[in-house]
Amino acid sequence: MVNNLNIIICGGGTGGHLIPAFAIADAFLSNSSNVEIRFIGSEKGIESHLYKKRKEKSYLLKSVGLDRSLTLKGFFHNTIIFPLNFLSSMFKTFKIFNEFKVDIVIGTGGYSSAIPLFVAYIKGIKFFIQEQNSIPGLVNRIFLNSAKKVFFGVEPDECKSSNYLVIGNPTKLINNDRKKEVKVDSRKFTIFIIGGSQGSVPINSHFVENYTKYLDLYPNIHIIWQCGEKNLVSIREQVQSESIELHGFINNIENFYLKSNLIISRSGALTLSEISNFKKASILIPFPFAANDHQMSNARFFQKHGASIIVKQEHLKTGLLEKEVNLLIKEKKQLKKMEKNASLISKPNAAQNIVKEILKYVR
Repeated sequence: MVNNLNIIICGGGTGGHLIPAFAIADAFLSNSSNVEIRFIGSEKGIESHLYKKRKEKSYLLKSVGLDRSLTLKGFFHNTIIFPLNFLSSMFKTFKIFNEFKVDIVIGTGGYSSAIPLFVAYIKGIKFFIQEQNSIPGLVNRIFLNSAKKVFFGVEPDECKSSNYLVIGNPTKLINNDRKKEVKVDSRKFTIFIIGGSQGSVPINSHFVENYTKYLDLYPNIHIIWQCGEKNLVSIREQVQSESIELHGFINNIENFYLKSNLIISRSGALTLSEISNFKKASILIPFPFAANDHQMSNARFFQKHGASIIVKQEHLKTGLLEKEVNLLIKEKKQLKKMEKNASLISKPNAAQNIVKEILKYVR
């Protein structure tokens, strides 16, 4: 292992970009005590409060995202606010790099990774990119060809750079000791609803209106529901049941996967990696407005392998989701078969394998 390696990991905005950053950091730290890691994110991203749960030093930059709306407010943001934020963030990032004496930079996507990657490029520092989806986001597309290596979570639909590996998405490690600590009540059928790190308005609305229907499906049903921090207070006021466990954002999500019999979720690449790594059956509701419809593509891959059932968002009002949940509660063999199929497409060692590949360039 390389001694005294100083690493910047940048990226965030959503859990989909932040969780891989944390997983890669943990994989580095588990290999050596001679690695120092610092995080760089955005003041407006989910990392602004999740960094506080980490021991590593972290920095928050001003938002450098463009306003794509054709409004006076958008024009003002793009011509005045954006340039000022950009210059402020550039100055701060150069200062961080100079003081920390950075050896390598790892970007996991989102606007907050743009300036650290740009500074690494200017200073000639080796940098690496981890892309969760088959279609890279805007920032990652810009830096693909300059990166030493690009690590895709899934096979890319198109990648002009030949310097990439399909290695899986880094997720939280499954700790065998944690499995023993988590108490699972076999008398209950537990459904885990995940609308993404910020919650999903259509999924939340569906369950607010219909949660009693699900509670009637099984005598001992238990629902764990990640609804998003901004939605938590409102939903708590509308949903009254001891059988429903509401959360804004779940940091120790592995505990809840371990407790669950069935996952109902969007089909972002990172969430699907977690579902397969924890060997869980799932019903997927792809976000219909995802870029290039990549969530539907992700969901179809899981459905093709017999690990998931797809319910389109437009069908939430038809009762189809309730019907599919009811069938899986009754058909335990089908549920077990889906769990097995999910395990067959999992790549639980993605973070460790990324670390091994990166170390080839710094030895």
